[in-house]
Amino acid sequence: MVETFTVGDSFEWKIDFRHGYHPHKLPSKVSVKAFIKSADSDPVEVTNAAIESKHISVFLSSKDSLKLKPGRANLILRFANEDGFRKTLIADTFEIMPAIEDETFDPRTEAQRCLDQARSALSKFIASGGRVKRYTIGSRTIEYSTITELQKVIDYYLEQVYLEECRRAGRDPRKILVKFV
Repeated sequence: MVETFTVGDSFEWKIDFRHGYHPHKLPSKVSVKAFIKSADSDPVEVTNAAIESKHISVFLSSKDSLKLKPGRANLILRFANEDGFRKTLIADTFEIMPAIEDETFDPRTEAQRCLDQARSALSKFIASGGRVKRYTIGSRTIEYSTITELQKVIDYYLEQVYLEECRRAGRDPRKILVKFV
């Protein structure tokens, strides 16, 4: 699941062992270090990472968070001991938002931004009578020939936004709750 947080904010991960190594499968006296790495920046070490009884706890302080650059990033865990054991795994993928003070700050998720871009593309397509056919939605430039194709993209991003809202609210998107009065 892709989570989002803002540069300068603190953030905490509790990584359940079913997603990686369980302490019983790790060699003795193993330690864990956590890093945050994005495509265009050096890894930032997270100073508070520990192996606990049922999970790995990683806490990113606001001071360490200020070193991060906006964009998609990965939380990387590195297990090691003095005997030469070393195992690295990607524990989470998330989106880092720019700080509120930054002029590029946009509080919307990637799916919300793409939905707005797709709706704008549909409006331009209709206003131009179908003459404007090339649009940029998200990180892709796409060419459409019919309104139906654009509507499918809008429907896709509507579903993604709905799924994000369900995850945020802790609801199962496949269940519909009905109240009879």
